Amino acid sequence: MSELLRRWLGGGLLVAGLACTGAEPEPGAPAVPAAPPPPGGVAQPLRAPPPVSGGTLLVTREGRLAVAADADRDLLWRVELATWKAQAPVVLAPGDEPGRLVEDGAGRVHVLARRAGALLSVDVARGVLLSRRPVCPAPRGLAYAPAADLLHVACAGGELVSLPAAGGPAVRTLQLAPDLRDVVTDADGLWVSRFRSAQLLRLDAAGQVVAHARPAPLFPVGEPGSPAHVAFEPGVSARLVQDPQGGVALLHQVASTATLPVQPVPGGRAPYAGLEPASGEPTCGDGVVHSALYQHGAAGVRGRDLQVALGVLPGDLAFAPDGAFVAAASAGSRRVLVGSRAWLGARAQGDCALPAERSFTLYAQPVAVAFGPAGTLLVQTREPVGLVRLLGTPEYQALTLGERLTGDPGHRRFHEPAPSGLSCASCHPEGTQDGRVWQLEGLGARRTPPLGGGLAATAPFHWDGALGSLSATLDDTLVVRMGVPLPSGEDVDALARWLETLPAEPGLAARDAEAAARGETLFHSAALGCSGCHAGPRRVQAVSADIGTGGLFQAPPLQGLILRAPFLHDGCAASLEDLFGGCAGGEAHGRVGALDAAAQAELRAYLETL
Repeated sequence: MSELLRRWLGGGLLVAGLACTGAEPEPGAPAVPAAPPPPGGVAQPLRAPPPVSGGTLLVTREGRLAVAADADRDLLWRVELATWKAQAPVVLAPGDEPGRLVEDGAGRVHVLARRAGALLSVDVARGVLLSRRPVCPAPRGLAYAPAADLLHVACAGGELVSLPAAGGPAVRTLQLAPDLRDVVTDADGLWVSRFRSAQLLRLDAAGQVVAHARPAPLFPVGEPGSPAHVAFEPGVSARLVQDPQGGVALLHQVASTATLPVQPVPGGRAPYAGLEPASGEPTCGDGVVHSALYQHGAAGVRGRDLQVALGVLPGDLAFAPDGAFVAAASAGSRRVLVGSRAWLGARAQGDCALPAERSFTLYAQPVAVAFGPAGTLLVQTREPVGLVRLLGTPEYQALTLGERLTGDPGHRRFHEPAPSGLSCASCHPEGTQDGRVWQLEGLGARRTPPLGGGLAATAPFHWDGALGSLSATLDDTLVVRMGVPLPSGEDVDALARWLETLPAEPGLAARDAEAAARGETLFHSAALGCSGCHAGPRRVQAVSADIGTGGLFQAPPLQGLILRAPFLHDGCAASLEDLFGGCAGGEAHGRVGALDAAAQAELRAYLETL
């Protein structure tokens, strides 16, 4: 396989078109065919399409089948690679939202039902669902450990659950820090990534956290200390995978730490389009959020900016079985890049100018990549759902798997890149929030707000409640700050409708149910006054209040609070312990100062479960 890929890449550097929806490849880039016709007509979706996640494609060990998880239709597609024909899909339960998948030593394929909180086991050769096991409220990452014949599931709530691959209940559940994303196994233990922080946890065979790692900031413009220096901090883990040549690689985002304008700058440049250095030239790669790759292995650590090579909204990463090549997909820019090991090693810290060795712009969002037999690279697309086989020549084969759903313009608007070089999903990955505290000109520190659970009920909008309607908010964010051409009223309405379908992030299971119950009683007590601003199912009222933080600010929903550190509008509270400290106004914020340490712990125990 490596030799075929070497010949494929041997023709020199080929770069796809601009990082924007509808971009055409540059002259000389391979021409991607139009999508093949679907096997049926246009189907109505069973529900609004979930946010794009990625990492949903698997090639079985013997190379016979490709298995693709379809979160839009709750199906597992099976494709016979030798004949390039689809077999009957495995039908899952409505609302399962299948995600990560892995094959065990016996050839069974296991897939996470993200919305249903379950682990599904499938005989893909026969197309039979074997079992459904509850695992945690929000499973995200999945790995197989062959030595122990165990499956490891990483959950958003911080649970790391280990189950026998052959079936049966969990044999171990660890409670790690919340916001877990992916899990990878090797001979010495586990690597686990955290979603918003891009932090890696190293666990030994006994399940103890023995080390932490995190990508370093990148500097795509200027040297540290120079007038043009702009640092980009890591965050939002898209995909953690094992490097066959040792260690792990993390596809993630980085975001600017510079103070950003909130109004168009001279020349009409959108505020979030990036900064201009002293030379007057645009920054390396548009946008204040970039794609990036971090390698952590025996040869050391290395980080590199991929904004030019990959584009907007990184989604999946895969190595060839021998580790000689790597492929990555960007759903926003509809781009797939392929690079050799030499290309990986050639990048300097923070260098974002070097293009990919091979880059393709597809006709649909690429959400997953996997290497198949004989040097092929398979790409899973959504809408139309299908596979694209990239061969060892400029030829392509595309296979549409199912009826094309009626397009959701709100979903499309949320994920497509703006002229500024980022999308809504760049700061609200998977419809949530990136945990980022931004520095905004004239406003100061502002934390990315959550979207899920029913956005319309939280009006008025923005941190200070200055915008009375969602339409006005979208106009300010999309048009003024991101540089999107003025959308139609229908476009805005469609985006607003789709945003209302986003679920709130999950809370944690109560570690001490009795303590959480006492905390709930405290929360609703008149003495503390919490429920004056935080009432209803989402624990929020549409009110602004001065809690001693420098003015009137909107009360945020508390549902999913535990996954939103740092807290408050400016992120000044790093933890729940800090939430009622000095930066949050002390007694002006819930009158909890009179509570002793035990009572405050009970209140926090309750807040964690929301």
